[in-house]
Amino acid sequence: MPEKFAIYKPNKALRGAAVQFDFNPEKQSVFVEAAPQSAERAFDWNVKVIAKLNMMELCKLLLVFEDKLPTVKLFHDSTKSPGETTLKNTVVEVTRGDFGFFMKISSQGAQGLRTVNVTIAEEEAKALTILFRRAVGRAYGW
Repeated sequence: MPEKFAIYKPNKALRGAAVQFDFNPEKQSVFVEAAPQSAERAFDWNVKVIAKLNMMELCKLLLVFEDKLPTVKLFHDSTKSPGETTLKNTVVEVTRGDFGFFMKISSQGAQGLRTVNVTIAEEEAKALTILFRRAVGRAYGW
C-alpha cells in the first residue's frame, strides 16, 4: 500500500501543524488531511481538516508551485454535495512566500471553523509537484 506524503512542522510554541497528501486513483483525487499541533500529542488528528482535491485543482496548485501564480484559493461548497449534512465548506489556499509556500486549510461545519496553517519548504513543494503531476497523469491514463 502506498504511503501518504506527509509534512510535519512542530514548533516549541505548540502552534505547528502536519499535513498529509494521499492520491486515491479510484476517486481520481488527492485527499489532504491537516492537523494542528497539540500539547497532549504531537499532532491532534482528532480535529483534522480534510479536503478532496480533483485533477483541475491539482493543476491550479501546480501553477503556484511552479511560480506561474502567486496564490491559489480553492473553495468547496459542501452544501451542494448529496448526503452532506455537517460540513458547510472547505477552503484550501496556497501562497508563494519569500522562502517556500504557505498552506491554509479551513473547514466550516457543525464543530465550527477549523483552520490549519502549515509552511511548505521548496523541497517539499518539489515532491508535491511530482505527486500532483503523476496523479493527473494516472487519472487520465497518460
